[in-house]
Amino acid sequence: MAVTEICWLHPEPPGEVQAFWAANCPGMRTVEENLEIVQAAGYRKVGHFVLPSSAWWEGYYTPQEARIAILRDKYRDDVEAIQLLDESQLEIDLYWKYSDWYGYVFYIMQTAAA
Repeated sequence: MAVTEICWLHPEPPGEVQAFWAANCPGMRTVEENLEIVQAAGYRKVGHFVLPSSAWWEGYYTPQEARIAILRDKYRDDVEAIQLLDESQLEIDLYWKYSDWYGYVFYIMQTAAA
């Protein structure tokens, strides 16, 4: 089985990014904590790897940032829409600043009996 999960890559992340993810992804764990869950669920780890930051930029944040710019112009008079766009931009800005601290991790496992 293979699963992916956003994870802390290091314990005790800086307060700014920790607060953001506590609000947007409560329960985010470290890689080590997730590996313990894998084992406790009766699986053995075959491997795991961190998705490279280039995947975040090329496949997600760069297109999203371009779309945010278009939508800011389209909804410039809509306070609620601008607030949502600001929140999306904040996530991008935090990844730029703190990408060494978190990322998506792929976990590959199989049942312990296999």
